[in-house]
Amino acid sequence: MAGSIGVIFYTDSSSPAAVKLNAEYQEMFQTDTQLGPYLYTAYDGAWTFFWALRNILLKNTNGIDIDLPNSEPITDQWRANFHDVLRLTKFQGVNPGEIFFDKNGDGNAIYGIYNYALDNSLKLIGTFDQESGLYTKVAEAVWPDGSTEIPEDHFPFQYEYISEGLKWAFIGLGIGAGVLATINFILLILFWNDPRIKASTPEFLVFIVFGTLLSLCTIFVFAQIPSESTCVIPHWFNHMAFWIIYSCLFIKTARVWWLFYMGSKTRKVKPISVRLILLPSVLYVSSRVSTLACGLD
Repeated sequence: MAGSIGVIFYTDSSSPAAVKLNAEYQEMFQTDTQLGPYLYTAYDGAWTFFWALRNILLKNTNGIDIDLPNSEPITDQWRANFHDVLRLTKFQGVNPGEIFFDKNGDGNAIYGIYNYALDNSLKLIGTFDQESGLYTKVAEAVWPDGSTEIPEDHFPFQYEYISEGLKWAFIGLGIGAGVLATINFILLILFWNDPRIKASTPEFLVFIVFGTLLSLCTIFVFAQIPSESTCVIPHWFNHMAFWIIYSCLFIKTARVWWLFYMGSKTRKVKPISVRLILLPSVLYVSSRVSTLACGLD
């Protein structure tokens, strides 16, 4: 969007390395197109891998036991060793400054702060040197309204997820639906022995109401500022609620079929146990815990 601001690796297109690369590109492809900052960065990124492979070939790996891959499949251990060699890479690329990685694995670079201008072009408005921490202002940022003044409705230090009105609308919806589900549960308990409730298998109804309440809990989570917990809770609660509700409906449908099938033969049908109702949900939770324990999720 015009007026937006982004940060990418900064490249001085007038540097000898950039001028040479641009000239070779234009000669090879017979074009007058100038390479942009993204392509210079992609070029250096590719060369980072080539230099790591070169260091492996020359055994310049700082004691890391690794060889170039052969016809055998690449193992996880080889990938881990190659990652370590990659972090030792140091060379002079197209981007200003020497390319290497610090102890955190971050690449050393001068970052360019670009403004997506109203004429749909990227314009450099500043640079930031990661190694020295020096910020250099080049030009003023132009915002979506065409001005250089920071908009009054910007949020530099806070994050607005949803509006206050929509937030309370979500909470009201959750409370209202929760009250209805709770009333249904109370009525179910009060009329547990009613023949019509008994005929409907009250255990099914209990689990369906419980699944509904579990799903409604996520509405309150959606009204909160996003965090790790607010992302995990809906993932678990919604899936659990789905399994509980629809497994009950599936088993109940299967029970109707079983009634007609067995009733036509023996005229005697055993009731479905609570264990069978819970079985699909138990299997689901077990599979989810297993995938988390194995690091597959």
